Amino acid sequence: MPTELCRLHEPRSEIILDDSVSICLETIPGYKNWEEMRLVRRRSVSDLLFHVRDCNGDEFALRILGDRSYDYYCRCYHYQKQIDVALGIGSVVDSELDYGLCRSGQYVYFIMPWQHDRSYDSVAKRLRFDDKLKPAASAAAYIKAASSIARQEAVGKDAGLLKFADGYNSEKWLNQIDDRVAKVRRCLSSKGLDIAALEHFRRFYRSNRHLLASRTLTICYNRFAPNMWYYQPDGSIRVPLISEWSYADEWYSLNGLLTDIHAVCEDFAVLLIDFSFDFSPPEEFFICSAIYNMLNVLEQLACCSDLRSDKARKLISRLRSIDQMYSKFTSSIPTWYKQISTVGR
Repeated sequence: MPTELCRLHEPRSEIILDDSVSICLETIPGYKNWEEMRLVRRRSVSDLLFHVRDCNGDEFALRILGDRSYDYYCRCYHYQKQIDVALGIGSVVDSELDYGLCRSGQYVYFIMPWQHDRSYDSVAKRLRFDDKLKPAASAAAYIKAASSIARQEAVGKDAGLLKFADGYNSEKWLNQIDDRVAKVRRCLSSKGLDIAALEHFRRFYRSNRHLLASRTLTICYNRFAPNMWYYQPDGSIRVPLISEWSYADEWYSLNGLLTDIHAVCEDFAVLLIDFSFDFSPPEEFFICSAIYNMLNVLEQLACCSDLRSDKARKLISRLRSIDQMYSKFTSSIPTWYKQISTVGR
C-alpha cells in the first residue's frame, strides 16, 4: 500500500500533510516518543489513517476523524465492540490504547494495534475459490452481527447510533426511493437521454416497487468496503472501526458492498450473497438489489452537467451493462450470479 512520510517537527508536536492541513498531537498520550509516521490512507482532511512507530520500535495505527461529533465516534467505537463480542472474537478495538480529542477539539483520534495483514482487495484475485470460502463466511457473519445489533439499537430506549443516522426522520423507504427515481428520470429526460435501458428499468421498477414498502429500516454501515478489511493469516477477515452509518434498508447497504466486491472479485461477491442468506437468497433480495444498482448509477449520471463528458459516457456504458446483466430487466438475478452461484453445489 503506498504511503507518504509525514514530517515530524521538533518537539514533534505537529504533523503537516500539506500547506492546508496540520494536526496538533499534544493531546495524544505518548506523542513525544513517536519517531516516524506514515500516511496510509487519506479519504479527506477529516479522515486520516497513519502507521506510527515510536522510539521503542512499537507500531500502532492512528486514525484521525473530524467530520462528526466526538459523541458520534464514541458510539461507533462501542458499537464496533458489541459486534465483535457477538461474533465471539477478539475485537480490533478491544486493545484500543486510547481515544480522545485533538486539534482544539475539532478532531477525534483513535489509537489501535497496527494490523500487518494485507487488505482483502489486494489479495482476493490471487486466492483460489476454496480459499475465498472462509473470508466470505467471515464477512457474512460480521454483516449479520452488525444488522442484529443495529435492530436492537433501533428499538432501545437510547437508540444509540440511531439518532446520528442520516435519514432517521425521513419518510417511509418506498416514498424515498420513489422520489429519487422520479427525480433522476426528470433530470435525465431534460438532458435528452433516451436509451432502451431506461425504459426497461422503468417497467421493472413499476412492477416491483411495492416490495420496497415492506423493507424494514435499520442502522446500516457505510463505506464497508473490501479495501478496509484486514486479511488474516487464518483466512478470515477483520473489520476496523466503521465511522459512517445511515438509516436505510439493510439490503441497500449490502448491495453497495456487493457492488464494491464485484468490481474486485466476482466469485467472492457470489459467496458473500450465499453465506449472507444461508445459501437460500430470496428472490426479493435480487429484485431490490437490481433497483438499487440502477438507481445508484442513474443518480451519478444525473449529476453530470454534460452527458458528452468522459465520466457521463462511462456511466451510460455502465447503465447498458446493468441492463444486460439483468437480461434487459426481464430477470432479477444478475448473469454473473447465475454463472458462479454455489447454491445447489
